[in-house]
Amino acid sequence: MEVVMPMISMLIKLLLSFFHPISYHDAFPYSFSLLFGGFMQLQKLMWGIRIVKTVAINFLTSIDPS
Repeated sequence: MEVVMPMISMLIKLLLSFFHPISYHDAFPYSFSLLFGGFMQLQKLMWGIRIVKTVAINFLTSIDPS
């Protein structure tokens, strides 16, 4: 039953798409602000990784091997 309901829903949407033109929100469900927000989070994560990597390299190179 859990698999049947999504299949029925998908078939209904497919049938309705023949009679109802696809709207912008159906074709592009995510707004630009959501996509841009995701990009900003990814950019902050990359900055954080770069900072941690730089600190780790500086720490490891400052250790005297002898």
